[in-house]
Amino acid sequence: MTLERRVEKLESALSPRTATLHWLAEAHAFGSPRAYLDWLLDQPGSAWPLNRVPAVAAAAARSANRGRPRESVAAAVRAAVRDALFLVDLVLEINAEIEETEGLERVRRVALSYETEAICLAQELARFDPLSGGADHAERWADSLARARAWLSGLYVIEEARTLLERRYLDGQSCLFPELASGWTALLEDAEALVGLVHKVSLDEPAGGRRRMRRAQTKGLDLAALRASARERAEAAAARLVDTARAGALDSLGDRKGAIAIARRALRAG
Repeated sequence: MTLERRVEKLESALSPRTATLHWLAEAHAFGSPRAYLDWLLDQPGSAWPLNRVPAVAAAAARSANRGRPRESVAAAVRAAVRDALFLVDLVLEINAEIEETEGLERVRRVALSYETEAICLAQELARFDPLSGGADHAERWADSLARARAWLSGLYVIEEARTLLERRYLDGQSCLFPELASGWTALLEDAEALVGLVHKVSLDEPAGGRRRMRRAQTKGLDLAALRASARERAEAAAARLVDTARAGALDSLGDRKGAIAIARRALRAG
C-alpha cells in the first residue's frame, strides 16, 4: 500500500472534529494565515479546507454506516458534512477576528500610551506652575484608567470566548496560527502592562512625573478579577461566532432559509 493510499484510508476514518483537527495541524505548519493562503492558491480546489474537511467527514460517515438503509446513510453523510463545514468556518472566523482585532487594538494601545505620557508631562510641568492644581490631573488619571481597564476587559472577552469555543468544539486545541497566536499573546501582555502602569501612576501623588511612571508595576491591580468579569460576557461573544459559523455552514449546503434564520436571530440578540 502506497503512502498516499494509507493517508486516504486514515482520513476516511476521521470524524468531523478529528478531520478538522487533522487539517488544522497541517495548516498551522505554515505559521501564518497569509502563508497558508499563499500555498492554497496553487492547490486544486479539493485541497481547500471547506472542500477537503467535509469530504473526509463524509467518507467517514459512509464507512461507519455501510450496510444501513440508503436514507440513513444519506442523513449521516449530510450531518457529517454540516458539522465539518461548521467547524472549519468556526476556525476561520476565530482566526479572522483575532487578526483584525490585533491590528486595530495595536493602534489603540499606542493612543493610550501617548495619552498616559501626555498626562505625565502635564503633571510634571504643573510643578513649575503654582496656580495649576492637582485635582484636574487626578480626574484625568481616573478617566484614563477607566478607559484602559475597559479596553483590556474587551480583549479579555475575546480571549475567553476563543478558549471557551476551543474547549467546546476542538478538544481544547488552539485554533490560532502560531504567528497570530504569538502576536495576540504579546498584545494581551502589552495591554496588561499598560493598564498596570496607569493604575500605579494614578495612585501616586500628582508630582510623580515620568520617572515614577517608568517604574510603575501592576501591584495592587486585580487582573484576575477583571478577567473573571470578562469571562461572564464571553458566552455572548462566543455565541456570535458560533451563529456566524453555523449560518456559513448552512449557506454552503444550500440552506439559505436556515442561514437567514440564524442571522435574524443573531441580529435580535445583538
